[in-house]
Amino acid sequence: EARIKIQSDQIEQQKLLLGFFIILSLLILTMIFLIYRAYRVKKRANRILREKNRIIQEQNRAISQQKEEIEAQRDQLRNVNREIERQHENITASIYYGLTIQQAILPHPKEIERIFESFVLFYPKDIVSGDFYWFSNLGQDRAGDKTIFIAAIDCTGHGVPGAFLSMIGSRMLSAIVNESKVRETDTILELVDQRLRHALNQPKSENVDGMDICLCKIIRKATQKEKDQRIYLSFSGAKRSLFLKRKGKEVEIIKGDRRTTGGGHFNPNPFSKHELSLHTGDRIYLTTDGLMDQHSPSRIRFRSIRFVQFLNQYGNLPMKEQQTRLEAELHDYRSTENQTDDITVIGLKL
Repeated sequence: EARIKIQSDQIEQQKLLLGFFIILSLLILTMIFLIYRAYRVKKRANRILREKNRIIQEQNRAISQQKEEIEAQRDQLRNVNREIERQHENITASIYYGLTIQQAILPHPKEIERIFESFVLFYPKDIVSGDFYWFSNLGQDRAGDKTIFIAAIDCTGHGVPGAFLSMIGSRMLSAIVNESKVRETDTILELVDQRLRHALNQPKSENVDGMDICLCKIIRKATQKEKDQRIYLSFSGAKRSLFLKRKGKEVEIIKGDRRTTGGGHFNPNPFSKHELSLHTGDRIYLTTDGLMDQHSPSRIRFRSIRFVQFLNQYGNLPMKEQQTRLEAELHDYRSTENQTDDITVIGLKL
């Protein structure tokens, strides 16, 4: 029995040891599985991390390359901007030189003021103007009559193109009146039309430039006393009208012809001539279309009717005061709106 008990105890111990080894083996296998699983997870994570690092490195290389390209483009743009600024300065300097030339061909307002109580309102839209005005004092003829020509001219466009055309137009008027001694206003406009078409090779070329002209000839008769002096006015207009304010009367609009000088299409209808007998103290106003076409902030044009209303209200004031009031009227009307076109207004008290 004692032996059987000893053997039984040994068997129990062996079972315990076997169970222990089985449990230990399971624990070891579990640990090995967990370690292997962790290794696989870590390996996968490392692979993902390496891939992300590779992508990031490629992106960094691309960003670095883009940065270099951007810096190169920036440097190129800087060089281009410097060149543009240099060219802009040269162009602006050339335009200002053109302004000097244009101012040289314009009559000085004082030259007109020596003969008439007058004002000249001249507002270029840009540095140089497509508008210009022209004046020629022919002095006394053999009969003692004094003859004066004056014109307000609007060339096609504004800025540099208009300014070049204004120089051509000024030279043409001087050549026709002062050198060729043409004295009839309608004939003068016909000759301007012919010479301008020839100079610009119209209509063979595609050039359609032209000039709208308000032209007046004023003759003061020598045989009359100054206070009762009668003044004879001839007016011809190429798409421009003349505004006349007789003493104590409402403003009259003397219509010009509905054709321009030059331009793309030849108009066979001759220019007309209006001949008027005026008195000392009567006033005339020559304009281009810039004042009438000026917009208000609500996009409403100034128009001729507003100018007529202005002249009816203030036309009896001294001419310089009229100029001041007209400048204020235009400034208030325009307000924040940009100037639409070149503006020229000439007022003369006869």
